[in-house]
Amino acid sequence: MSGRLKALEGEIQKQKALIDNLIVDNIEYMNQKMIIENLKKENERLLKQREVHNREKADLTKKIIS
Repeated sequence: MSGRLKALEGEIQKQKALIDNLIVDNIEYMNQKMIIENLKKENERLLKQREVHNREKADLTKKIIS
C-alpha cells in the first residue's frame, strides 16, 4: 500500500504544480488584458487630441488666408 500511497502523493504534487502554473498564466493573462485596455484608452485619447489639433490648425489656416 505504501507504493500506492507514494504514487498518489506524486500525482497530487503534479496536480498542485499544474494548478500553480494555471494561476500564474491567469495572472499574466489578466495583466496583459489590463495593459491592452489601457493602451486602447490612451489611443482614443490621442486620437481625440489629434482631431482637436487638426481643427485648430484648420481654423488658423482659414484666419491666415482671409
